[in-house]
Amino acid sequence: MTAPVTCVTCSNFDLRKAGKLAPHGFGACAHRQVGCLTSNSYPRSCHLHKPAAPALVDSRVRWLEKNLPSNPSTTRNA
Repeated sequence: MTAPVTCVTCSNFDLRKAGKLAPHGFGACAHRQVGCLTSNSYPRSCHLHKPAAPALVDSRVRWLEKNLPSNPSTTRNA
């Protein structure tokens, strides 16, 4: 069994193909069905994980931090 990895560190992961869900941390894996998205941060065992260049990982993390939507307020005004 392989050690847990996250998709954001994989060269097979693509945020651009996730469209409006990319800012929420989802992306497409080159080895999954079209339209099947994966979380960038969920730790998983994946034998197809191919480490991406550190500069690419840093760029993805910065983009995600910048574009992450703020949490909606838990209180509502009536």
